[in-house]
Amino acid sequence: MDCKIIFLGTAGNNSTYQQLKPAGGIIFKFNDKQFHIDPGPGALISAKEANVNPKETNVLIATHNHLNHFNDVNAIINAMTSKGMDKIGTLIFPESLSEEKFQKDFLKESFSLEANKTKPFDDIILKTLPTKHNDIHGFGLKFTAPNLTVTYTSDTGYSKGVVENYKNSDILILNNVYPLNHKKSEHNLSSEDSIKIIKKIQPALAIITHFSTKMLEANPIYEAREIQKQTEVQTIAAKDGLMINPLSMSISLRQKSLNQY
Repeated sequence: MDCKIIFLGTAGNNSTYQQLKPAGGIIFKFNDKQFHIDPGPGALISAKEANVNPKETNVLIATHNHLNHFNDVNAIINAMTSKGMDKIGTLIFPESLSEEKFQKDFLKESFSLEANKTKPFDDIILKTLPTKHNDIHGFGLKFTAPNLTVTYTSDTGYSKGVVENYKNSDILILNNVYPLNHKKSEHNLSSEDSIKIIKKIQPALAIITHFSTKMLEANPIYEAREIQKQTEVQTIAAKDGLMINPLSMSISLRQKSLNQY
């Protein structure tokens, strides 16, 4: 299976609106299936810079009702459907976005989902996961593909109940908004939270993204190094335009001792 994860923008929280980084979302590619997750401001420009073709997008997902997660939904719909000339693709969103004026008529299908629902896309099983966030209808995502499970937390605070849903993840992508020693946030993860989650889940690879200004000041690379040191799980700080092949990385990690990293 050909798998890729492409980060179109790593801005989170106030760093989005201060235009310190783009917030174009994340691309998951499994063979011929392309998912675009949380297309915030700058999604189209970031896609072009990363050589991602929006017309190849099959599924567009907004996980909750914050602008940095859904602002460019219509821009991506226009690009993927040639302004509605090609009635293709799927849009998935939470109930909290049901009244948004998305260009649903351009698409093959569109619908809202709540947490703990599954939707198959051929051999890819998508499951929505609970979150602890301002938007009570928001959700995280778990993609189960042949030989690979990738989980994306979306925006959430730490909760044992929420974390239980991340079990059996090969790749764990965490919206790590705040750095170590930051005051506790009820609705967003800090590096301390990520450490607790990674220790419990023990993925083959953890990736942190969605950085606030405080996180950028602390330097996400240093935060990832400390997370890795405390969890003994390889941890990467995403950067804008980062592309990885998660399947090959997870295989290599299983073949080597994590202590080598």
